Amino acid sequence: MVPTVESRSIESMKLKRNRTIQSIGSHNYGRWMLPDGGMVFTNYFQSAVRVFSNKGVIDFKMKITCSAYDIVYNSEDNTLAVTSGDSVKHCIIIIDLDRKQIKKTISLDSEIYGIALKDNRLIYSGYDKGIRMINICDEFISDIVRDKMPRECYIATVGNQIYYTNCLKNTVTCYELQGKLQWTFCKESILKDPRGIDVDNYGYVYVMGVKSYNVVVISPDGQQHREMLAKSDGISQPLSLCFSN
Repeated sequence: MVPTVESRSIESMKLKRNRTIQSIGSHNYGRWMLPDGGMVFTNYFQSAVRVFSNKGVIDFKMKITCSAYDIVYNSEDNTLAVTSGDSVKHCIIIIDLDRKQIKKTISLDSEIYGIALKDNRLIYSGYDKGIRMINICDEFISDIVRDKMPRECYIATVGNQIYYTNCLKNTVTCYELQGKLQWTFCKESILKDPRGIDVDNYGYVYVMGVKSYNVVVISPDGQQHREMLAKSDGISQPLSLCFSN
């Protein structure tokens, strides 16, 4: 079922700058906002995760045993799940934020890029394995979409919907959790090289365009869109995005 479009207008939506964090390094392919307002960034080539307080001060930096691509937070046990991208070691690293240490390493059989959380299960882009879901507890893997995905796809989820970006086709696609295609958004005049993606509680999808230098919001049914931030707003080759409802 395609998400119901809320009565509010996409044209009335506004974004306001809340905070600027300096010195987060480069190649920050993943980021997340914690419940207390703190923020987490991955640093791909340094194989590191940086955690900042809600005041923008670095709390700690952790080196991991693979490249650090995307990241998602799990409130059930206050942990982070970090993907390895095209690292030789294919895995998901689970980081315990309370103890500030690696809690678990889940080995996988493919490269792994974008990641999202659904009911204590991780949904991820597994490159040639498609979109998959893994149970954190028993590590059982199930296939959602078996089509081969390009590298550097990002994923978001809300309700029974999964959204993913395809940087090669310049598309944003919505699937049901069972893998049924709902809609595909493709407008190269407004969105090029889409990467980071997130979705709010109403089903509005927010996407970063690396080569279009912007942030675009797409309506829950995929029929409407609007450029929220552009290059003139200081957007320069954005990679990742996290939306806080």
